[in-house]
Amino acid sequence: MIKLRFVIGLLLIPALLLCQENTDVQLRMIPSVSYKFTKKWEVVATYRYDLRNDIQEFKSSMVQGEIRYSISKKFRLETGYRFRTSFENDQHRIFGGLRFDQEIIDGLKIFLATKYQFSTGSFDKEYMAVFNRPNHVLREDLSFEYTIPKTKLSVNVGTEFFIKQNNDNKDWELNRIRSSFGIDNKFKYGNSAGIGVFYDDRTKPNKDDRIVLVVKYNLSIDDLIKKIKKEKRQKEEKNKPHEM
Repeated sequence: MIKLRFVIGLLLIPALLLCQENTDVQLRMIPSVSYKFTKKWEVVATYRYDLRNDIQEFKSSMVQGEIRYSISKKFRLETGYRFRTSFENDQHRIFGGLRFDQEIIDGLKIFLATKYQFSTGSFDKEYMAVFNRPNHVLREDLSFEYTIPKTKLSVNVGTEFFIKQNNDNKDWELNRIRSSFGIDNKFKYGNSAGIGVFYDDRTKPNKDDRIVLVVKYNLSIDDLIKKIKKEKRQKEEKNKPHEM
């Protein structure tokens, strides 16, 4: 319990330093399941539940499906669909992007990612033309991950730039900058979990910035199957009678 409080305290330090008077504290809980059915292809299903107003009220919930294709050991294509719902409105999102990762030194990786996302309340043409025009956003991410030696624990930090198209003049403008920090740990049977925090610094005048705490869990089905098969094989070899 003391260790957990210490970790949570570390996560809150950068957030509190960046915090402004009107900054809202939010929480995201994100369980997901992934399955890599070949060396190159992977599918991911994710659910997200969000709280806002200093983690006191429901904000939204979300389901997302994603397909990933590894071009090589360093490059990966990603595309998917997300549906988000709240008490105020619904939102559909289609996205696609390219991700690069490279190990700099033992245990330290750099990640670069570029993503395009299209968001709308409805795919109806009249709705998008008259009532509420869709949002077009480019996301550019730079992050680092360090795996602590002799453990399955990793620490990550990153910065992401959100560049949004202005629906009036069609210019692309910086919408916000996201700074993040997190800790992840891998467990047996394809389980992994993590906690983190990010701060959204918006560029618009009203400055409705936010600090978001993140709790996530993933089950890798292919890793689970591999672990079960490995243990079964080891058990069979152990029980096999030895030749005289």
